[in-house]
Amino acid sequence: MFIKKSPKGRFSDIIANMGERPVFSNRLQRWMAKIICQKKYFYLDRWSFVHFASGLILGIVFSHYFSINYAWLVVLGLLIFYEFFETAVSKYLFRKELMLDKIWDVMIGIAGFLIAWLWF
Repeated sequence: MFIKKSPKGRFSDIIANMGERPVFSNRLQRWMAKIICQKKYFYLDRWSFVHFASGLILGIVFSHYFSINYAWLVVLGLLIFYEFFETAVSKYLFRKELMLDKIWDVMIGIAGFLIAWLWF
């Protein structure tokens, strides 16, 4: 289960205990957060594959409905919006990320989009 259960199982107890650690900090998320490569200007962790897959999915969907002139801008906007959302709720749902990680998440998502666009 992703949400940790309080002893009484009430949602209000979960909200009250949010300051302890991220609610969704479970074994899978800790495994996914393992860094594969970190250099001065490069960052890759296991979540990077998820961002790449999301770019692929967006590329497949958008290649059928939009021209490339607009599709990449929409996808770039969606990826950036998601990173802002992730930052806004990082205190409650996600671990905090480095700015370098956020930049590479967007770049890897765009790479997935472009590969899907060229493929489909």
